[in-house]
Amino acid sequence: MRSKKPGICLALVFAFVMLFSILGHTPQADAYKGLILPSGEKMAPMELLTLTPGADPTLNQEAVFVAEWWKKIGIPVAAKAMEKGALVKKIFWGRDFDATLWYIGGERFPSYMQYYYSAAEIYEYGWNFMQYKNPKYDQLASDWLTMLDRVKAQSRAFNLQKIIAGENPQIPLISDTQLTAYNNKRWKNWINQYGGIHTFDSICSIDPAGGDTAKDILKIGLLKEPDTLNPLGTGFTETWSIIKNIYCGGMWNQPTALYRTAPGSGKIIPFLADGDLRYDDAANTAIVKLKKGIKWHDGTELTAADIKFTVDLIKEFKVPNYKDCVDIIDKVEALDDYTLKYYLTKKNVNFYNKTMMMIILQKQKWSTIAQEAKKQKDPTKYITQYQIKNPMGAGPFKFVDWKKGSYILLDKNSDWFFKDYTMPMGTGTLKFDLKVDKILFKIYASKELRTLALKNGDIDICTIEIASKDDFQANKKMTIVEWGNDWTDFIGFNCSKAPFNDPAFRKALHYLIDKKFFVKKLQQGYAVPQYSVIPAVNRFWSDPNCPTYGAGWSMEKRFNKAVQILKEAGYTWESEN
Repeated sequence: MRSKKPGICLALVFAFVMLFSILGHTPQADAYKGLILPSGEKMAPMELLTLTPGADPTLNQEAVFVAEWWKKIGIPVAAKAMEKGALVKKIFWGRDFDATLWYIGGERFPSYMQYYYSAAEIYEYGWNFMQYKNPKYDQLASDWLTMLDRVKAQSRAFNLQKIIAGENPQIPLISDTQLTAYNNKRWKNWINQYGGIHTFDSICSIDPAGGDTAKDILKIGLLKEPDTLNPLGTGFTETWSIIKNIYCGGMWNQPTALYRTAPGSGKIIPFLADGDLRYDDAANTAIVKLKKGIKWHDGTELTAADIKFTVDLIKEFKVPNYKDCVDIIDKVEALDDYTLKYYLTKKNVNFYNKTMMMIILQKQKWSTIAQEAKKQKDPTKYITQYQIKNPMGAGPFKFVDWKKGSYILLDKNSDWFFKDYTMPMGTGTLKFDLKVDKILFKIYASKELRTLALKNGDIDICTIEIASKDDFQANKKMTIVEWGNDWTDFIGFNCSKAPFNDPAFRKALHYLIDKKFFVKKLQQGYAVPQYSVIPAVNRFWSDPNCPTYGAGWSMEKRFNKAVQILKEAGYTWESEN
């Protein structure tokens, strides 16, 4: 889902907790005990669920501190760490939780402002796992997705963010600043853009530092074994770092399908498409032309039939990851080998930002898989969990080999249509000269082993811990690049149960969280506090004027404010000091 963030060892967490008591960062311990709900019932013990320290140390540490702060106003809360798969199952599928510390973001166009908080997404596999309900929000968000004017859409997005910031079904915490180190004796001219330097554009345009040869292998370190190479069934960042180089299209960030976002400006520009699409507002249809000569890795041509097949397959099997890409499509016709006509059920910006950028599958390969899926008891599960052993794409690299637990090897697609292709990038241009001959994704069991591999020259690039920065800066072979993460940590509440369904309760808890403390103590300054659920690095869409809930206040002032809010909402305590 996202790359891991810098952190400190767990021992420091307990050291900080001790410092709280010594330095008075929190009010007198247990000043209030036994929170009584407005109903007269005593609040039951609650759990704040998050990942283990090994999976994400920062999330884990944040949960520990938040639980300590909340205890001070009589909330019986404990931070509980879980393995990632079990946590996802519990909060997303089971909806069996009180509150969780998780993360959100990763999309240039933040369509999750609609689907993450929509009441229509509270079904079993829906995105609104917090089960937040607000009819006014639903209407405004639904209308927002019809706004094709970017300035008007921005204003509405700001309005939506303020509603979430006011009702707090989610409390945004911080976004970290990522540090990426690379071997400058091996590769140069990396692009630092939205999403960091380790992007599709960089890999297609970096230059060998020692001069171009026929054996230029880019070695990248992964922390997690990919769960699958099936683009219909994965959402993990580590897996997409591989898939995005094989296929055309994707789910978020830098999909390179019919259209894509231009580096720097974020404007939507043609990629596989031949020119701008022709949208008929009255008929709610769109004509898209496809460039000629784009080839799959087996040498056959990518045509309109492949794109129509992909849309039809995803609609038929109700593939969850692409629901918002195809739900707005009534049907699509291939008028000829290079012309598509889309019939939309409604005007929706997801057509531009999702449908036109979604994954493209080869009809020849996937037809057989689809036929087999229809015979299964659960066709959707079959097709999303089908293990693709030899991915067939039309991207810059071909799949070669996957040795489980060790590596994945890709080879340059010499017939890639976009080799030597030039596109706008900010005020300049970007050329895909494709100097990388092979990509070797090496798999490591820990960040420490991966960092050591970078130091020893076994890999060429990876994110590094803050604690390693000085060592890498002293190494003349290494260059460090900082970039703002496009993910935000947040606390999400189960809004279907008391007291988490009470906006006043959630607001009081928000006041007790010192985000700048997280930035200073947990991230050593390499992060920024977040007050909107859209990360601040996404400058066009993130509202800079959301309420800050006592930023700069002392913990005593925060504490008093939280107590005041709860008292005014009808809460009492068994013991009040």
